[in-house]
Amino acid sequence: PNKKRCALELKRIVNCDGMVVLTGLRHKDYSATPNNAISVQNYIDLFDFANVSVYSEDDILKRYLRKMGANLDKTICVSEAQTQPFINLIAAKNQAKIRSSGQFSEYPHQYGNLKINPLYKEKERGNDKENIYLELNFPSQFYLSEQPQMMDYLPQQVRIPKDLFIDLNKNLHIVNRLISQCVLIDLPSNYS
Repeated sequence: PNKKRCALELKRIVNCDGMVVLTGLRHKDYSATPNNAISVQNYIDLFDFANVSVYSEDDILKRYLRKMGANLDKTICVSEAQTQPFINLIAAKNQAKIRSSGQFSEYPHQYGNLKINPLYKEKERGNDKENIYLELNFPSQFYLSEQPQMMDYLPQQVRIPKDLFIDLNKNLHIVNRLISQCVLIDLPSNYS
């Protein structure tokens, strides 16, 4: 809640080669934003001790889904940032440390403890003993209105073989498809 104090603490602990990376920032320039948000320009002003770059959350997501890292050479201006529900911000004392990343061969969300994305709920499907049927289920309409781009890559319904997790190698083509659609993601082991 105290953004100025937070920014001062980040300034204190970040060395000359370090950077502050803030992702998924809400701002008050966008209409569907909570009251405690500040403007895009105010976010930039908080980090007056560094070079500040602003990035489109939507652009980063689209690149990620194509297995590409963020294009950190493509910053957006304040007026463009104001039209987006979320922005990403990097503040670095040494601008040369901000580098784009290229193509990656595997999604980072596929490492670790693969589980079904919690946005999916199991749906009964009669006597089918071989498969599990899932349906996309957003926690609220507000959640969906904040992140409508999820509808572009999350399938509405999914059929998964019940033996999927018994032998991942046997079902590797299915596993890879579910990972690319973000149906299977890395979740903490005690996530419920």
